[in-house]
Amino acid sequence: KLVTEPGADKATLLKDMQGHILAQGQLVGVYERK
Repeated sequence: KLVTEPGADKATLLKDMQGHILAQGQLVGVYERK
Protein backbone atom coordinates (compact mmCIF):
# COMPACT_ATOMS: atom_id res chain seq x y z
CA LYS A 1 0.00 0.00 0.00
CA LEU A 2 1.39 3.39 -1.00
CA VAL A 3 1.23 6.23 1.48
CA THR A 4 1.99 9.08 -0.94
CA GLU A 5 0.03 12.22 -0.14
CA PRO A 6 -2.49 13.56 -2.69
CA GLY A 7 -0.91 16.27 -4.84
CA ALA A 8 2.59 14.76 -4.62
CA ASP A 9 4.88 15.42 -7.58
CA LYS A 10 5.98 12.76 -10.07
CA ALA A 11 9.44 12.27 -8.53
CA THR A 12 7.95 11.62 -5.08
CA LEU A 13 5.43 9.14 -6.48
CA LEU A 14 8.09 7.22 -8.43
CA LYS A 15 10.32 7.08 -5.32
CA ASP A 16 7.45 5.78 -3.19
CA MET A 17 6.61 3.12 -5.81
CA GLN A 18 10.08 1.52 -5.59
CA GLY A 19 9.73 -1.95 -4.07
CA HIS A 20 6.03 -2.14 -4.98
CA ILE A 21 6.38 -2.67 -8.76
CA LEU A 22 5.91 -6.31 -9.81
CA ALA A 23 6.51 -5.86 -13.55
CA GLN A 24 6.95 -3.12 -16.12
CA GLY A 25 6.08 -2.88 -19.78
CA GLN A 26 6.07 -0.42 -22.63
CA LEU A 27 3.33 0.12 -25.19
CA VAL A 28 4.17 1.52 -28.63
CA GLY A 29 1.60 2.33 -31.31
CA VAL A 30 1.99 2.97 -35.04
CA TYR A 31 -0.47 5.13 -36.92
CA GLU A 32 -0.79 6.82 -40.29
CA ARG A 33 -2.75 9.82 -41.43
CA LYS A 34 -5.41 9.15 -44.08
